[in-house]
Amino acid sequence: MAYSVEIRREAVGILYDIRGAAESVARTVGALGLALPTAGNTFAQGGDLDVYWVGAQRWLLRSHGGRELVAELSALDRDPQVSVVDVTDAYAMFAITGAEANEIMAQATSLDVHWSVFPPIGATFTEFFGQTGLIARRDGGFLVAVEASYADFIEAFLERARG
Repeated sequence: MAYSVEIRREAVGILYDIRGAAESVARTVGALGLALPTAGNTFAQGGDLDVYWVGAQRWLLRSHGGRELVAELSALDRDPQVSVVDVTDAYAMFAITGAEANEIMAQATSLDVHWSVFPPIGATFTEFFGQTGLIARRDGGFLVAVEASYADFIEAFLERARG
């Protein structure tokens, strides 16, 4: 039986790993016109930018509209304790959408991603087909980011899970 889902690779855009104290990181992303998420394991959006709170003093900042942030981030009078590293090439992203996206996710991860416990702004790093992956809720399904070197492996597992 095949599940009613669409699975496709999605352009990463530009992805930065940001680490530091929340107050300092908030000033950094605030200068880009974006507010930090208000709770761990959630994300916030603003224009073509998303910021995922993925750990203690750790966020991922994604520009998915092609906005190059290197010059903007370099020009900021940033707290020297805030680390901003371009990790774009380290990740591959997949969109998993459709009426039965939850069924695919149930095979991929032990994390309960039901809407009642994984909110519309939910985002977290967890196991995904045996690899570490970022799972974020999105309209109609999920966005998943995995280490780029495992992208073909993950894609094959997603296709098998779909049926």
